[in-house]
Amino acid sequence: MESLKEEVPIRAVSRSLHVLQLINQYGQLSMMEISRLSQLPYPTTSRIVQTLVHEGMIECETSRKRYQPTELTRTLSASYEDHGSLRQIAKPYLLELTERFNWPFIISCQAGGSVEIQDSTYGTVSTAFNNYHPGYRIPLLECAAGHAYLAFVDTPTRDCLLRGLEQKGNRHPALKAFQEGRYPERIREFGFATYDRTMCTANPGKTSAISVPLSQDGHRVAQLSISYISSAMNLADAVRRFATPLRDTAALIESAMQGLVH
Repeated sequence: MESLKEEVPIRAVSRSLHVLQLINQYGQLSMMEISRLSQLPYPTTSRIVQTLVHEGMIECETSRKRYQPTELTRTLSASYEDHGSLRQIAKPYLLELTERFNWPFIISCQAGGSVEIQDSTYGTVSTAFNNYHPGYRIPLLECAAGHAYLAFVDTPTRDCLLRGLEQKGNRHPALKAFQEGRYPERIREFGFATYDRTMCTANPGKTSAISVPLSQDGHRVAQLSISYISSAMNLADAVRRFATPLRDTAALIESAMQGLVH
């Protein structure tokens, strides 16, 4: 495997992808809106937008000077297969865990510098403050699922992601823990990751989580997590109660996924 160089990520590429994602997310944006949402200087934004127009990825709706994606953006996902099979297989297990413990359980996948919810039982229990729909993202370093992903993914991928976060100015304490300490080794030894009082939610600091990795044919594909109200129990009690059921259920899901075509 070719080694990942210290020069990555390339800032111009990262910025361009971020702008394209924003335009795709909102459907149509003016140049000023793109600059504000991307937190990039207006001249930089203009150069990126004009490059994307040149490459045919976006076009300008001339009457209102708003930029929108073109059909060519579909080529970026031509060979991608989503996690529909994973969601379909995991759903009964999520429901069983939720019925047993009365807390929401979540399947999430890594997406850039975040983890993205693929499916959950948030809407089925009264113990959840909010209903987080598929597509909701939380930064990798700021949730249990992100820590589980970083601990169990291969070292070159982890190092590349951490370098990218550092170059973007991320100062989360977990960044140094992953780079310099035994933190990822401890997560692998325990078989799960925890995060006490997650701040990147609709109710910052009100919920905590425990997460275990999910593999398919030897590849890390997702995380299985529980989210619970922090004031309901301390982290040590939550680990004693939920860590083993999470690991056992992850093993059942992995067994059910064996042999599926990606």
